[in-house]
Amino acid sequence: MDADWAPCGASGNISFDPAKFPLARYASAKVLEHVCLAGSDLGNALPNLLHTFFASEIVFRRWQSSQLRHSSPDWEATICPLYYTCVHGLKQTTKLLLQDSVSANDIGAGRGACIAVSASGHHLEVIKLLLESSANVNAEGGQYGTALQCAASSGHLEVIKLLLESGANVNVEAGKYGSTLQRAASNGHLEVVKLLLKSSANVNAEGGQYGNALQCAASGGHLEVVKLLLEGGANVNAEGGR
Repeated sequence: MDADWAPCGASGNISFDPAKFPLARYASAKVLEHVCLAGSDLGNALPNLLHTFFASEIVFRRWQSSQLRHSSPDWEATICPLYYTCVHGLKQTTKLLLQDSVSANDIGAGRGACIAVSASGHHLEVIKLLLESSANVNAEGGQYGTALQCAASSGHLEVIKLLLESGANVNVEAGKYGSTLQRAASNGHLEVVKLLLKSSANVNAEGGQYGNALQCAASGGHLEVVKLLLEGGANVNAEGGR
């Protein structure tokens, strides 16, 4: 091994001579972004290479320590390779990891379940893979709650439809920001609000720091959402929030 590149220690930190490896930090930080940009241009070459990269525990932990230099080693160790492929929507590498019997229900420390971070990024095909591998559609974790709550926040209608068809609980309250309906209303996602109401979302559910869906929509100035919620039976005099 090159003496200028020290092995990963107990703390998970890496040590190298930046003068000899001037692009090391950049490459470490941007590798997954470049894989995403390359897409399918190189066929299976990149997914296979990334799978090999993630399959090596010591290589993965070295790379991970460069991403999370200010976090505790114990916290870092709870984040698995699958979490990163789900965040970036890397379908083929996700598939390869799942074929290695990696659990589809891994939680990315305080950042949420793999299916939730996939939903946040609108990675529909990755979500399908996770569900086929028995991922818990209602898994809770992190401040953003379940996959359905994450998708509602971002307004990803197709993802929401898939999650609902797969048994997602429309009235679950988890995370910091209230119910699924509140998430959609807060961001003015009219079509999502319509779908959630049709799926029996509780229009007057209270929770989180913003009260109820009507308060969320009113706070954001989303007039059409406010009208829809009132038509759906929202209590105009409800009090809630913190």
